[in-house]
Amino acid sequence: MSEDEQIHHYLRTCIGNQTPIKLLNIYKGLCINTVSKIIKANGDTYFVHCESLQGYSIKFENKTVIQAPDLPKDLEADVVYVNIDKSYAVLNNLKFLETSANNRQNTRVQPSIRTPITISYKKNSFHGNILDISTQALAIILNHSLSNELRNKQVNLKFKLLDESNENGFVMMDIDGVVMFAQEVGVTKTKIVVNMQLNKPYDAYLLKYMYDRQKELILELKRAVKVHNTKKKILKNQTLLPKIHLYNYLSFCNSKLHVKEYRYLLFFLRNFPHQVPYL
Repeated sequence: MSEDEQIHHYLRTCIGNQTPIKLLNIYKGLCINTVSKIIKANGDTYFVHCESLQGYSIKFENKTVIQAPDLPKDLEADVVYVNIDKSYAVLNNLKFLETSANNRQNTRVQPSIRTPITISYKKNSFHGNILDISTQALAIILNHSLSNELRNKQVNLKFKLLDESNENGFVMMDIDGVVMFAQEVGVTKTKIVVNMQLNKPYDAYLLKYMYDRQKELILELKRAVKVHNTKKKILKNQTLLPKIHLYNYLSFCNSKLHVKEYRYLLFFLRNFPHQVPYL
């Protein structure tokens, strides 16, 4: 039986037996992993149930990973369509992953803002930005092409982490580490992964940052769901909405309206100008 035949046989068996599966996505470094089921199949295309948070992370990645105890390997699938309202996603192009999607030893997060970093090796200094961060390692993109020079080398790292509890709004990290991975990206850049050697107080700084950032990402996903639900109510309601609904809508958007949100606001301005608060 070929790999494709194995995949389709297993998934169709899941439909018949109502076998639960799990969907896994990485949203800005954060693992989103929820229980799901396969609703139906149409040729090589599969309809799967997904929770709202999972649906938004699927849309963000434009792919997902299917996990199940009976699968010999995790399955990666491309996303054709996601319907948040009806809680389903349409997947195709399924294939086995050579390594498990759970092989991430530690939870990672992507910084909320560009985070510059300086790496020192012997008498040389290199500059770049942090891609993602865990309690043990950093993934960094350097503005230099030097994969061979740094691999397996001991380096010093200097960077800032946001910390609202600090009077400066950030803490300064000055730590050592070993470059475990280095690969050139294009002609002028290098991606490296550094295992950090954390001492006090930097271990506490990093743990606090990771905790705060994970909370931010979860709230970000929940806010996206609220915005979606609010827009849906506006479209369904043919009568005038009270002012408070519009205020809530703007607060969900965090006062940073995208093109689609402007469309709904414009509807109020044109049709109910006397009811729309001055902006």
